Amino acid sequence: MRDGRSSSAIYIASPEGDTGKSTIALGIVHRLAATFATVGVFRPITRGDGEPRDYILELLLDQATAELPYDECVGVTYQQLHDDFDAALGEIVDRFHHVADQCDAVLVVGSDYTEVAAPSELSVNARIAAN
Repeated sequence: MRDGRSSSAIYIASPEGDTGKSTIALGIVHRLAATFATVGVFRPITRGDGEPRDYILELLLDQATAELPYDECVGVTYQQLHDDFDAALGEIVDRFHHVADQCDAVLVVGSDYTEVAAPSELSVNARIAAN
């Protein structure tokens, strides 16, 4: 929330991997940047520590106007999600609001189907988006 106004947010998810979600996200970031002064990107679930950084998030952050550091724009790891879903969901919501408080608009890019079993992953994205 900036200047007492709540930020706008768009959550992008897909029912499976390799659907072109990243390309759509890039287009949305460009459109948001043309409409809002400060645009951020948030990835609620990422790979764990020691894994390569999320190249899609890095690409989108390069296009966003909020200039937030990578580490502020991620929620939890897949391992944290598996270990304690409710605690992870709370952490995701808190970290999202930290980003949203600094932006006029936030693009949230759902999981990439690398760690959660495919049938349940869309429902995980839906629960995150609902919160």
